[in-house]
Amino acid sequence: MILARKFCVLIIIGFFLVTGCGYRFVGAYSGEGFSLDYVKNTTHQPRLAAVIEDALAEEAGLFRKEGQKKLAVVVDSFSDETESVSAAGTPLRQKLTMSIQWRVLGELGDISLNGKINRSRTYPHFTDPVSLDWQRNAAIKMVARDIVRELSDQLGGLD
Repeated sequence: MILARKFCVLIIIGFFLVTGCGYRFVGAYSGEGFSLDYVKNTTHQPRLAAVIEDALAEEAGLFRKEGQKKLAVVVDSFSDETESVSAAGTPLRQKLTMSIQWRVLGELGDISLNGKINRSRTYPHFTDPVSLDWQRNAAIKMVARDIVRELSDQLGGLD
């Protein structure tokens, strides 16, 4: 009886951990015929191309390889601004926004599909520069993953 109760408690805790932490079960990626042609950053924010390329590899399984359909991504917009302030005028939350333009080149080099994705995230503002930098970098990675998930969903309809 006690063993059954412990098992039920473990199942319930596991359920809350899996559903409460943002984890999502991912099906097989349907974009097998795609390869990454390039990722370009046209903003003044450094390393965005590398962050997007990492997210493409981790979230969508897209790498630089030979494939029939080539994906090209351009990070064309990035902003980081104060979203809310306290009554005393101290910043409380920052809003980070990033957008990309993407296109798929077919076997003959023609553009078969293109689009634009824009995503935002907020993060807490800290007076400590180390904490603020850590939160900002985490928000950049989360926005990149949000963008790549949307892109992956849009590419899934092309196969």
